[in-house]
Amino acid sequence: MYRIRFHGRGGDGMKTASRILGSSFFIEGYQVQDAPKYGAERRGAPVFAYVRADHNPIYERGEIHKPDLIVIADETLLQVTPQTVLEGADKNTVILIISDKSITELEKLITSVKRVISINPPDFDLNSHYFLSTITSAASACLTGVIKLNTLLQSIELELNPVKAGLLNENISIAEKIFDKLKIFSGIVTENKEKINLSDPRLIVLPLHNSSIATPVIRKSSNSIKSNTGTWRTVRPVINYDECSRCMLCDIYCPDGVITENENGFPVIDYVHCKGCLICAEICPAHAIKKEDEKSFRSNTV
Repeated sequence: MYRIRFHGRGGDGMKTASRILGSSFFIEGYQVQDAPKYGAERRGAPVFAYVRADHNPIYERGEIHKPDLIVIADETLLQVTPQTVLEGADKNTVILIISDKSITELEKLITSVKRVISINPPDFDLNSHYFLSTITSAASACLTGVIKLNTLLQSIELELNPVKAGLLNENISIAEKIFDKLKIFSGIVTENKEKINLSDPRLIVLPLHNSSIATPVIRKSSNSIKSNTGTWRTVRPVINYDECSRCMLCDIYCPDGVITENENGFPVIDYVHCKGCLICAEICPAHAIKKEDEKSFRSNTV
């Protein structure tokens, strides 16, 4: 059975990625499960989805605890929830990660796994307006070695049919590029033959997180500053000081208290902890606060 887990943030399209991959397996003759796991999370919050595929009936249910492939759409998750992202990873697990870091740098972050494959969209001739759901599902399909390119493209068209024709064509082009570039890794992800013992359905095992890869628990009061909540952000508020009237309503209404006043009376945003809720932009009477895509901002400032 293939057991594949997708990790990303709300808005990254991991649910769509799992559906595209699941549909591809199904068209190839597999029995499939694909499902996301999230509650009431907002954009930027860590979420994940999973896919099981087997030629035999699938009796397993729930989360995948021993994945053959872990897909990481946002490398900052390794800083925030490493125990969740890397759960069950061993020497046979393949890690696929969207990152501009070198393999050597990534292997230092992911010490429990040595089979790491990275995708940096610019290296694949993809512009800044790329689609993580298509990239990750196309790469995963290629790495299994059992899904043909035409099958993948058919699944993308099925899942993305409601979108505009131009966007659909762009997604198909992206999938073709990713599939072609990763052909050298085709078949690196193999089926895990291990079967979960289902003989006693009354027994439910709740495994503990691996503490060796978990982030430290902060129990002491006034230590929330050590939690880098700015990694949740998908868009950031940017202040145009030429239009700012220094009314400081943004400071008053900020739910996380990350806006302070500088020596000239202007608001300053702490981007390390700003989650990008944009309440400040909504409340600004002068419309001096605009939103900017986080990924575009980072690429323009690097």
